Amino acid sequence: MDEKIDNIRKRITTDKTFNISRIPPATLRRFLEIANYEDFCSDRGMTLKYLIDFHDGLLRTGVEHIEARLDMLDQEITLLKYVKEEEPKAKRLRG
Repeated sequence: MDEKIDNIRKRITTDKTFNISRIPPATLRRFLEIANYEDFCSDRGMTLKYLIDFHDGLLRTGVEHIEARLDMLDQEITLLKYVKEEEPKAKRLRG
C-alpha cells in the first residue's frame, strides 16, 4: 500500500503532462515548427508559455515595436524643430 501511495505522490509532483485531443493538423504542425526553433530547442512547454505571453500582450509584436520607435523619432523631430525655431538669427556686423 505504501508503494502505491509513493507512486501516486511521485506522479503528482513530477509528472506534468498536458494532452490536447482536438488540434487541427495544420495548427499542430505549426506549433511543432515553432517549438523546434533555436529559441525553444523542442521545449513545448516554453513554446506554449511564449505563445500565451504573446497573446496576453506581454510581448511586443514587430509592428508594435516599429510603431513605438516611430513615435520616439517623431518626438525627437518635433523637439529639434522647436529648438531650431527658438535660435536667434545671427546678425552680421558691418564695419
